[in-house]
Amino acid sequence: MWLRQRRRALGKRVGRWALFGLAAVVRRLPEQRALRLADRVGEAMRVLSPRHRRLVLINMTIAFGKERSRQELEALARRYYRYAVRSLVEFLTMSQLSVEQIKAKVKLVGCHHLSDALSKGKGCILLTGHYGNWELVGARLAAEGFPINVIARSQADPKVTDLLVGVREVVGMTVIDRDRGGAAGALRALRNNGIVAILLDQNAGDQGIFVDFFGKQASTAAGPAALARRTGAAVVPVFAIRNDDNSHQGLCLPPLELTYGDDKQADIHRNTQIMVKVIEERIRQCPEQWFWMHRRWKKRPPGDREGNLYE
Repeated sequence: MWLRQRRRALGKRVGRWALFGLAAVVRRLPEQRALRLADRVGEAMRVLSPRHRRLVLINMTIAFGKERSRQELEALARRYYRYAVRSLVEFLTMSQLSVEQIKAKVKLVGCHHLSDALSKGKGCILLTGHYGNWELVGARLAAEGFPINVIARSQADPKVTDLLVGVREVVGMTVIDRDRGGAAGALRALRNNGIVAILLDQNAGDQGIFVDFFGKQASTAAGPAALARRTGAAVVPVFAIRNDDNSHQGLCLPPLELTYGDDKQADIHRNTQIMVKVIEERIRQCPEQWFWMHRRWKKRPPGDREGNLYE
């Protein structure tokens, strides 16, 4: 136990040093040089961490194993690492951009769906996932004047949390701590006719409900569906799409057609499935832009015969 704690503490420090070191370097580089460095860092991560590479390939196999060969999944993983580190580098340098630069970098499509939702006075739930550079699109929406509130959890390292929160606040987003009054903060933001951005694509563990995600049951947070039911706020899917030239598009889709009846739990389950299916459909269109380095299917339903998918 002692040795495990020491290793965890050391890993936390190394991760912090790497993150802050990368930030110090890329903030001094022109954009194109920073992105070329990101590609090299991504390839180094893929090669030097077999454990994480295995995790990425397991997830891709769960999602696409019946559709793609091992060689195709390996190629997809290489693209994923490159895109993921590009997004990290862009995030680390985002606070240095002017409003005009952010607007030039990200084109918004369909943002009238957000305006229409806010015109009803009930706020809006912005549904998204760890796809493309979602942080940059959030900054673009804030630059356009949308009241963006982001629900995020604190990191294990407080200094990393401070870095992430600081960047988001500089570009105009308000951060709601998920673990410190997150539900109350989200409700308050909606009652003030704000936009609450929620990323609904990670394992929710024992607190989640099970819905289908790429053909397997996955524990998913019920909060967004419960919040929508309680407030009547529209749920508008918004996705960040990276273009080949490293410009970005913020794609705002029409509000989801959610339904409500007398059974609260049935409503929440049905509408959560609708939300997750929209995210899955977007991932299928350009899978290298999703965050695969996460145990999305770690929590299994009661009686599941497959057991731990990550052993």
